[in-house]
Amino acid sequence: MAEASGLSILVDEKRVNDVLRQKTGARAVCLSVVNLVVFICFIGLFNFLALSEPFEITRSYEGYIRRRFDLGAPISVGRVKSISDFWEYTSRTLMPGIYGNNTARFFNPGAVIPVFLPIDESQNLLFGQVRMRTVRVKSKLGCSVTDSMRSSFATCYGPFEVEAENKTDYGPVALEGGLKFRRGSVSKEEPYGGELALYPPGGFIQALTPDYNTSNNNLRGLQDGGWIGVPTRAIFYEFTIYNHNLGLFAVCSVVFEVAPTGRWVNTFNVDVLMQRHFAPLGSGSTAEWLSLAGEAILVLFVLRYLLEEASEFISCGGGGLSLKFDYFLDAWNLLDWTNMILMIVCLGLRISTWSKASSLEVNFSDPFAVQGGVSKYIDFTGIARDVRMIRSLTAFNAVLTWFKAVKYITIIPFITIFMETVTLTQQRLVSFMVFLFTTFLGFVLAYHVAFGEQLSTFRTTWKAWVFLMRSFLGNADMSLVYTRSPVLGSLLIILFVLGMIFIILNLFYAIMVSGLSDAKLSQDAKQQEKYSQMYGRLEDSWHTAKTNFHLEVRFRTSFPGLYWRIMNKRSAQQKLEKLRDAEVLKKERAKRPVEVQALGPASPSIGRRQRRARATFAIEDKGESSGSEGSEPDLGPLHDKEQLMRQEEVDKLNETAGPNFMSTSGSKSGKLGSSNVPSTQDAEPNLEAIDLVIDATQYVVRGLVDRTNGARHILLSEMRSSQEVLQGVGAVLEVLGRRADSLNAQQKYYLERN
Repeated sequence: MAEASGLSILVDEKRVNDVLRQKTGARAVCLSVVNLVVFICFIGLFNFLALSEPFEITRSYEGYIRRRFDLGAPISVGRVKSISDFWEYTSRTLMPGIYGNNTARFFNPGAVIPVFLPIDESQNLLFGQVRMRTVRVKSKLGCSVTDSMRSSFATCYGPFEVEAENKTDYGPVALEGGLKFRRGSVSKEEPYGGELALYPPGGFIQALTPDYNTSNNNLRGLQDGGWIGVPTRAIFYEFTIYNHNLGLFAVCSVVFEVAPTGRWVNTFNVDVLMQRHFAPLGSGSTAEWLSLAGEAILVLFVLRYLLEEASEFISCGGGGLSLKFDYFLDAWNLLDWTNMILMIVCLGLRISTWSKASSLEVNFSDPFAVQGGVSKYIDFTGIARDVRMIRSLTAFNAVLTWFKAVKYITIIPFITIFMETVTLTQQRLVSFMVFLFTTFLGFVLAYHVAFGEQLSTFRTTWKAWVFLMRSFLGNADMSLVYTRSPVLGSLLIILFVLGMIFIILNLFYAIMVSGLSDAKLSQDAKQQEKYSQMYGRLEDSWHTAKTNFHLEVRFRTSFPGLYWRIMNKRSAQQKLEKLRDAEVLKKERAKRPVEVQALGPASPSIGRRQRRARATFAIEDKGESSGSEGSEPDLGPLHDKEQLMRQEEVDKLNETAGPNFMSTSGSKSGKLGSSNVPSTQDAEPNLEAIDLVIDATQYVVRGLVDRTNGARHILLSEMRSSQEVLQGVGAVLEVLGRRADSLNAQQKYYLERN
């Protein structure tokens, strides 16, 4: 094969790419190392910022607040189910939690009302006041009373909606005139999203101050005046507790939502805030300085990765900018963008908290310096909501960030296979997710409609979704469904197990196994190609060094004895290899007759025999086919056509044709181009010739019979082997059938007992 020219090499795109890859190999390795180091710094900084908050201290402080006002209190929040329960919670839990059990100290002569009331005479202070507010609805909005019942029930109150909110004053007459309970508006606060509705800020507001006597009298007036009634749809207790030792704020919100059905939905939210949540530097400590610097550096990392992703999406060519929309078909790119966007959102929320805190006229350095904080409620709810969102997004983003780390540790072979598997299966996984979502949504609606009225677990579609997802993971009690409705429950359970477990889950396994197999083959091929390229480079380098520096000549002249010993050893090794190859070939040839003879009478060699050697010269007949080299048809006693001619005819034919003519088996005698050669085609055969033909025919027939019997024996043997295999399969199916019947009986027994 001629050596390729330089022009042909340039035309071959594959060879050009290989050459470029070899030239840029070192650069690519250096770039990969730099990217890995940068990502290690990035993920280290991200973890430092995520763990910079003292979660152990904040969770301990939150637990203290919950035990005081909920879990360890005489009346917990969850036990409030009516208006009387609400007032009992206020008198037995909230008031002692704020003012303590030693209320006699507030009646001592000359008792001074503190600006910040100490909680339980400790370093926990009531930051300002406790705000109480309610939200009411108008009558006959969102509800209706039938005509037959209208005489008994003149009015009704529906669920809360913005249009149905009642802003009219109510209650007893105040001393200064007008009704006592009046609605107050708060413009800077945000609405509260409860489980039953979205409640606007403001409402009918009351306050509990550090003055115990005044607060206690106000509560009695609220209870006697009917501050809470049938139109009430939400009640809020909002207060903030400040720990002066740790500089922590516990923003507390106790919410009681009342549904039109009479059901109470209660929530107790506690968000612990630090001073760095209110200002970039907080109190100016070293840790807060480091956190701020780390956030600034994290912004630079985010900008760097955003520009890198944008460079892959936008390309600048000769015709201007062009967008690569197939860039978003790669799941890894979507993961990168999601990760970066979540970090930007967290940064925006953190700036928003600083902006909200700057509008609050509070001096966080010394709470005792604030003298007007008692008469004004300082709302930290918006800041606490943003901080809670930042923590939630950071927690979710931590999973994405560490999952993305596999892109930078592809030096591990299995990681490369994993990434290749994700790349190969992403389109099939999208189709699988669509199929999974539609099927799962059908089961969610089925369980919600069938059991939503009877079981609280399926009361909403979201709760049904969570329950079925837990069941899909094996962490749910399906006996609830079966106990409530044995027939329908059993049917839905069986359909869920067959559809979600047996079909969909195994389909997911099949997709991943198939993708893993394809990725393994692809990576093995790429690895083999890399090894081949590396070996080729090493061989080229060795050949170049050997040629340029004349290494063989130098070695032969410097160490002649060692050189010739190596050459002799190599020559002996080559001779041994040739002998070994010859022996292997000989063994392979020796195996072939054994394999053929193992077939017995059905062997392809039956009916043929070794061709006899001829000492005379024969004329080759192009029209005759011997069947195979070195063999001829086996006709038993008949070996040659001369056996069918009388001896005197053979002698006469030899004399006529001359001494150079020798008849051969299968040759057409007399057709030598001479009309003087006599023909024996018309001669009558003698009795010996006829007997010879009959014997040969019988020999051939016996051979055909033997060969047919041999083929019959082989066929019967194969059929017996197949029969044994089928009998084994039948035995296995019978065992599986018995096991299936046993499982069915066990399931029926289990269902009957439960």
